[in-house]
Amino acid sequence: PKGTEPPRHVHSREDETFYLLEGEITFYIGDETYKATPGMFVSAPRGVPHSYTFETDVIRMLVLVAPGGFEEFFRPPQSSEPAQAMEPPPPSEAPPDIPAIVAALEQHGVEVVGPPGPPVPG
Repeated sequence: PKGTEPPRHVHSREDETFYLLEGEITFYIGDETYKATPGMFVSAPRGVPHSYTFETDVIRMLVLVAPGGFEEFFRPPQSSEPAQAMEPPPPSEAPPDIPAIVAALEQHGVEVVGPPGPPVPG
C-alpha cells in the first residue's frame, strides 16, 4: 500500500526489473521519472539510484533481479516452517526496524541513498 515504498537505493551486484500487473507506480531511476501502468516493464540497472511511489491503493508487480542472490535478503535469518495456508501472514503491528533493514541491505550490496520517491536535490 501507499507509504510502504522502499527508500531510494543502489544495487551494486544486480539489475532490477519491474513488470506491473495492476495499479500505477511512479518510478524514479537516476534522474528520470517513469509513470508505469499495467503491462509495462521498467528497468533499474545496477549502479543507478532508484525508488518508486505507489499511485494507487492496489499494486501487483513482478520483480526480477539478476543475477541471482538478492533473494536471500527476503529469507528469514533463521529456519522457518512451511506456510500452512496460501495466504500472506498478517502485517506486523510493530514499526519496522529501519537500522536493521539498512544493515541487511548493505550485507547484500545495496546502499540506501535517500528517502522513497524522487531524488532529493542537494
